[in-house]
Amino acid sequence: MVSPSLPGTASGSGSGRILINSIPKSGTYLLGKLLESLGFQGGEFHFRNSHYWDWTIDRTLEEHIENQKKFRVDASFGEAIERVGPGYFYAHLYFDEATDLILKKQDVRTHFFLVRELREALVSMYRFQFHQRGKEEPEENRQALFAAWITKHAASHLHGMGMQIPWVSRSSLTIPYADLIGDRGPQAQADLLACIAGVLDLDPDHVQAVFHRSAIGLKTRTYIGRPSRIDDYWSDAAETVFLALGGDQMNRQLGG
Repeated sequence: MVSPSLPGTASGSGSGRILINSIPKSGTYLLGKLLESLGFQGGEFHFRNSHYWDWTIDRTLEEHIENQKKFRVDASFGEAIERVGPGYFYAHLYFDEATDLILKKQDVRTHFFLVRELREALVSMYRFQFHQRGKEEPEENRQALFAAWITKHAASHLHGMGMQIPWVSRSSLTIPYADLIGDRGPQAQADLLACIAGVLDLDPDHVQAVFHRSAIGLKTRTYIGRPSRIDDYWSDAAETVFLALGGDQMNRQLGG
């Protein structure tokens, strides 16, 4: 059972907010699904620093995935966060002192920051564009196509990810995607879920049971349908671009 004293629970008590902030494609909505399954309210909004997506507009999950521009609202984070009630909300926020101050003033009591090995994140971003458009991903020449994509787009994506790095030291808990989905083994996953339970003041066994029963593997707004196999996409050409843009150093800063 969820403690009735927790902010944003299904009981409606408490006024605290829970921020699910992340490097894109790092398990944002997977963690949200866990919180929802644990009885927390929220998940209606997803913020960037200068705009947000309003998921309260009543549409199907498929429409949310394929037509995200329809749900986008231009507004500063300081203005937009006023719409958030008790419970959890999503974000890919760049760090700056003003944004950090807004979070402190707005009763954001818990800040989860999800991170991922950046090569894997870029591959997942590449794959998601096809899913989002309702198109089949080309199966031939994957490495060449991905190398062309990363040459064109990696600089802007990695720049944005780099602006998120300071959240590692400012969040309540930094969550590695590899641990969350079990890539580093069941013990690492169980340890991480216990840490999440500790932050939320919940029973670790209950959180783990709910995660495996009601969160992992379910369709969300950004779920592609199968794990990304990086070796199918990565090449020497992609690695050259990645290293030239400082991706390896960024991975170390994120704790990878």
